[in-house]
Amino acid sequence: MISEPAPSHPAPNMPSCAMFSIAMFFAMYSIPSLAADPPRLSWIPTLINQGLENFVPRGKSEDSLCTKHGKVYELHLRNLTLWAVQMVDATSRGPSGVLTGNSYQFGDFDECIKVHEPIHDIRGKYVVVRFTFVQDDFNDGTSKKASSVFKYPQPHASTWEVFQATNDRRIVERNTLHWALCIPESCGDSEIESSLQSVISPIALSFAMHINASVEPLFTYSRRSFTASEDTALHIFVAVTFIMVSMVVTGTLRELKNGNISPENDNFSWLVEMSIVSNWRKLVKCESQEFPSISGMKSLSMFMIIFGHRWMVTTFSPIFNQEENELVVGDLLHTLVTNGALVVNTFLVITGFLTFSKIVKDIGNDKSINVFRFIYHRWIRITPLYAYVMVIAVVVYPRLSTGGPLGRSVIWDCKCSSATAWWTQLLYVNNYVQVTEQCLIPSWYLAMDMQLYIVCAICGYVMWVHKSTGLALLYTLTASSIILPGIVVFQKNYNGVYLFYFDDFRKLFSTPEFEETYMYTHNRASPYIIGMMAAYLYHQIKSTKHNLSKFLIWTILISALVVHLVTWLGAWVFYLPERPYYLIEHVFYAIFHRIGWSLAICVYIICDKLTYLGPLKQTIGARIFRPLSTLSYAALLIHTPIQLLLAGLQRSPPYSNTVLVVWMSCGDIVFSYLAALLLHLFIEAPLARLKDLRIRHIFGFIASTNHEALSNKKSLE
Repeated sequence: MISEPAPSHPAPNMPSCAMFSIAMFFAMYSIPSLAADPPRLSWIPTLINQGLENFVPRGKSEDSLCTKHGKVYELHLRNLTLWAVQMVDATSRGPSGVLTGNSYQFGDFDECIKVHEPIHDIRGKYVVVRFTFVQDDFNDGTSKKASSVFKYPQPHASTWEVFQATNDRRIVERNTLHWALCIPESCGDSEIESSLQSVISPIALSFAMHINASVEPLFTYSRRSFTASEDTALHIFVAVTFIMVSMVVTGTLRELKNGNISPENDNFSWLVEMSIVSNWRKLVKCESQEFPSISGMKSLSMFMIIFGHRWMVTTFSPIFNQEENELVVGDLLHTLVTNGALVVNTFLVITGFLTFSKIVKDIGNDKSINVFRFIYHRWIRITPLYAYVMVIAVVVYPRLSTGGPLGRSVIWDCKCSSATAWWTQLLYVNNYVQVTEQCLIPSWYLAMDMQLYIVCAICGYVMWVHKSTGLALLYTLTASSIILPGIVVFQKNYNGVYLFYFDDFRKLFSTPEFEETYMYTHNRASPYIIGMMAAYLYHQIKSTKHNLSKFLIWTILISALVVHLVTWLGAWVFYLPERPYYLIEHVFYAIFHRIGWSLAICVYIICDKLTYLGPLKQTIGARIFRPLSTLSYAALLIHTPIQLLLAGLQRSPPYSNTVLVVWMSCGDIVFSYLAALLLHLFIEAPLARLKDLRIRHIFGFIASTNHEALSNKKSLE
């Protein structure tokens, strides 16, 4: 019997077996490898966009109005109802240029606040949310310490190195994004924040990140934000404006009809004094001046101040190219901008020089010095226009419906809402009392100017009573004003001059260093006192008729120009981020930088007056500067409200560089002086004429009353 052969099995396929073994090998070793991988990473705007997709706010309870409106909004959004889609359309989709500092995305402001669903009375509310983010792997204790000088990372470095903390004061923190949302008005800030946090946090944690969401109150708006409210100050402003315009127009028509000749027994002849024609004629009339160069210096200094404030308003607000503007801080020539606040000292020197020059001249002519009369005339000269412009900035601007998302942050947040703040401004003590509540940017300067004017009047009175005592007081004031700034810097380790950085704009008036070194009169008095001293020396030189050689005059002038430039650029070393703090050089600069600037200004004034230098008369002494000089005070008051109003109209962060800032400054100068001309013709000049007439009528009435009483007494006897 032949046995049946066993069934044969095919030989294993060698390539298939090898593939199976390799697959098993990778499967075994890939599992622990995957487990050891770091958490996934995501670009922060993408991550936030993921969380905000179809975001619907919820209240703290199901019965809250925010929750109910949120559900209605969600339902209509699914149906693509127009009003709901408008809210989504107005919401930001995230910024570009985050790595270079563009952290603001404002969405569509106007579209959001126009949303209104009438059935449920749902209105659009525009909010800007501040997202602060931290990447865990870069904040686990192994990341490098904060650098003292910001340097942009190499191309192959981690993106998160851009967001590393730095001690470089030029750099604004990068780990924040500002995102515009349009949500129902019924949702409060806390409800928005909690709703956002509940949506964003789980997504962020899955990417090893922590994100904190907070609503920015200054960027929160709804249609009701622009609803005009009843305000006594606004009514007074409208009434005063109407009365002034009516009187000016009436006076102008009377002058055009009758000329300067008034009919007999005309009780309204004083209206001609308020005429636009007569005030315009006085403005442009080029009368010879004792110190012609002062007009040019005031006008050019005002131009530079307008430029400085334009740079400040533009670059200290959200801008597209933040990093580009940050890194130029510390360049030598850029110090002309960052240290441009020195120009303010020009006005202090000129005011001190002119005021004390008049006092010395009156003393020489045996005229009495009445301190109260000096103070009264100064107060009544500058206060009416100051108060009028304050009302424009504080009362009128917030009620304009043309403001954008930046409106409240640059215009409405002027910190001048309380009644006490108004009194501190009008009494000119706001640089010491309630310093955080400044109605206008130049308010602190006007307070300091008034206080120094009082000091000047008192010093002049003492000199009139007893010359040697007055001179001793003047020398003491000069020495004290020079030494005090250095003492303050030495005691508190301040900088020799206040350093302006981009992150400081919102907190300037609440910074102790800014208050003490920039706003306090006793630390800023040296230019004014040096101007007083120069006025006294000028009259001494004039009385002795001592002639100086032309070579000496040119030497003094060139030296003054060099000192002027060195003083201006001297703060450059303080802006170098890698330079350590040396107390002695800051004390030295605090003492001498205002002295150098002030002495140079005094040299220009005196040299021009003594007719030694023709070039000064042909430049800063030109006649065109005389009417511009008259308008400088009104331009000083009105230019910052104009700049802030224009900044508040922005709907997106602008691109900014030096060329654009210069271009916008030219527009600011033209527009500010046109506005100053209107203020001069309709407010400043007419009120000045009324003041003179009122004083004459009061004293005339008192004299006639006394004469009549005396006559009656004699007749009775």
